[in-house]
Amino acid sequence: GASTFVAAVHFRKQHTMLPASETLLLSSCALLSALTVYWMRSIASSSVSTFMLVLCIASYGLGFAGVLLLPLDISLGDSNPNGPIHLSWMIIYWSTLFLAWIALPFARQYLQSGHFFFRKKWKQAYDESVQDLLLLLVTSAIFTVILALHLKTWRVLPI
Repeated sequence: GASTFVAAVHFRKQHTMLPASETLLLSSCALLSALTVYWMRSIASSSVSTFMLVLCIASYGLGFAGVLLLPLDISLGDSNPNGPIHLSWMIIYWSTLFLAWIALPFARQYLQSGHFFFRKKWKQAYDESVQDLLLLLVTSAIFTVILALHLKTWRVLPI
């Protein structure tokens, strides 16, 4: 009687199904990943390296994921900061940021390097990436100071 009921409740707590929002999110991501891989493999030349193919799949997949996630986020209305939708947004945001500012520029400079050896190509790509990021940082700092002088306040950054 009662012990069977307790055992059934305990079993059910351990083996609960995913909520509908998580199931929808996971199935959408799986379908999106499969379609992105299929699409990139079908249009990529056979001479494209596996490394570049993976970078392109990740770039396009994350771009498509943001477009897919937006209507899911709006329709589910999940305001939980620890929920799966919020976690998905964070993963997409930080991954896209890393790809756009570090991985893709480095890969481009690595592939455009005129060297024949891995170490020399890597060093040149690293040096040029650091130079580009430093130039961007210095230019941003200069324009921030110009903006602060124009507005007559040093509170120009929303941090």
